[in-house]
Amino acid sequence: METLGVPARFVATDVTRRADADALVDAAGEFGGVDVMVCNAGITLGADGADVAEADYRRLMAVNLDGVLFGAQAAARQMKDRATPGSIVLMASMGGLVGAGFTVAYSTSKGGVILMAKSLADALGPDGIRVNAVCPGTIDTHLLRSTPDIAQAADGFRQRTPLRRLGQPSEIGDAVAYLGSELSGYVTGEPRSSSTAA
Repeated sequence: METLGVPARFVATDVTRRADADALVDAAGEFGGVDVMVCNAGITLGADGADVAEADYRRLMAVNLDGVLFGAQAAARQMKDRATPGSIVLMASMGGLVGAGFTVAYSTSKGGVILMAKSLADALGPDGIRVNAVCPGTIDTHLLRSTPDIAQAADGFRQRTPLRRLGQPSEIGDAVAYLGSELSGYVTGEPRSSSTAA
């Protein structure tokens, strides 16, 4: 960012720790505070089916669900303290809308994120804080290529997508930018899905 002439700071954060999320948001005070918060951290599992191991399940939920909540809470507190409206965007997944037998824990976590967005939108709306979830379909990322079961299923997903191609990360970024901007000033509590057919 600084090569573009925009000041930036890196803050190492473990999203599974509420104190880390608070420290991350506090660091934004240097720039005037948080106006848009994108809760984007997420992981998948190498073995995630009906028999998902307890330790793996808890680790995934700590990142994909707890981490999203802690980040949203920290941003909302600062927005309310500053008495300024803002936008919080949670990264969910089409898996949270549809589910799949080989992503039981992942789909469960992302379904939770979708309902979290709806619930937080209702709770924070009176303060002028909008909360939405983005639900990408199959996006050509390292996460897809490094998760064997998902990578193997990717071509089938692509063929069921109306555009018959994988999405690009920048296309999800465009959806996030829209939800963070005033162009979506009356949009809240929405799971915005990408171009994937059920």
